[in-house]
Amino acid sequence: MELEVQTPAATAKQSRKERLIEEGKEILSIVVYLFVSLSLLSTMKALVLAQHGINDFAHCYIVALVEALALAKIVVIAQKLPLMEKFSHKPLFYSVLYKSVVMSIFINIGANIEEKIFVRHHVEPAHPIVLIFTHQVVLMIIFVALFTVRGLNKELGNGVLKKLFFGPK
Repeated sequence: MELEVQTPAATAKQSRKERLIEEGKEILSIVVYLFVSLSLLSTMKALVLAQHGINDFAHCYIVALVEALALAKIVVIAQKLPLMEKFSHKPLFYSVLYKSVVMSIFINIGANIEEKIFVRHHVEPAHPIVLIFTHQVVLMIIFVALFTVRGLNKELGNGVLKKLFFGPK
């Protein structure tokens, strides 16, 4: 029987590879969640437009995918900031609410920067305050659900929540 001896460099390389795989899974799960959430909203938008004779389904889903990728990038980066752990010692409710508010602010900042870089020519909405408020509420709901699940997963132990939802009974 031959023993396999791993050098520190091989162990570091393996752990780096494992870390990249875990981070890839994390990013993919956030992208999928955001895409599903934004696709539901896009479906509602496309249905409203369809009532006015505008078939915009494909465009809405493409925009949802691009937005999911962009938002996931911001979420992953922002989650690493110490600012996001401010209420981690408090009950989950406060932590989730805080993270959702902060993440919504980060997303708005990112959207404003994107708007300045990639100037869009669009028609101003009739009620911009209502649109901004609605956008904020929807973002908060999306992030409350995301951070609730992530917080429960962290509190219960990594993988326990997944086992509860998808494991055998």
